[in-house]
Amino acid sequence: MNEILGQLRDIHMPPEPGLWPPAPGWWVLGLLIFAGLLWLAWRGWQASSRYWLYRRVAADLNTICSRHARHGDDQRLTADVSRLLRRAALREYTRPRAAGLTGDTWLAFLDETHGGNDFSTGPGRCLATVPYGDRTERVDADALAGVVRHWLRGNLGHTNHKSREQARSGAGH
Repeated sequence: MNEILGQLRDIHMPPEPGLWPPAPGWWVLGLLIFAGLLWLAWRGWQASSRYWLYRRVAADLNTICSRHARHGDDQRLTADVSRLLRRAALREYTRPRAAGLTGDTWLAFLDETHGGNDFSTGPGRCLATVPYGDRTERVDADALAGVVRHWLRGNLGHTNHKSREQARSGAGH
């Protein structure tokens, strides 16, 4: 029996588990962190693209206004501004919501997404008539540019995000 007891050895503990591969909980946490970082990158990209779009459209508006200052053609000014607003609206809102609008419905849409009545009854009113040959109405180019800049800032800029989302989806109609 002593022979058998002499062959026994001390109990040895298994080695500590290594750091790799991690436990399933760490994989889940890593995936959640990765998904969060992807989401933040996507939101940053969206904000950046909105910022550059706003800058590009604002530069286009400045070009239109400087051309009007040189030539004084109100019909061309209003047609160019209307096209600029249409492009921006189609970029921001659904095509069925903004594409087919003309005249007073177009101005009402601009007012609704602008948060005022500067297009229906203010300086933007000329967008419904002057591009189509009404040479009797005089255009206040500076006031029109101010209203358009305000619309662009509110719709392409970083302000008024909640109401812009509601208007995109057509909420309230």
